[in-house]
Amino acid sequence: MDDMIAPRHFSHCTDLLRQSLMCRPDLTMETLTPEGGVTGFGTEHECQDWDQLM
Repeated sequence: MDDMIAPRHFSHCTDLLRQSLMCRPDLTMETLTPEGGVTGFGTEHECQDWDQLM
């Protein structure tokens, strides 16, 4: 992986993990890109209001 892309890729993947942990599980499908990957861009999920829960 290109040295310039690796940090952005890591940051993007880490943020997706954070979002997955903070959002309630749902059946929203992530669509594939033409290259066969998944970006998650434009996919809406319903998240918990963690400030309200605390």
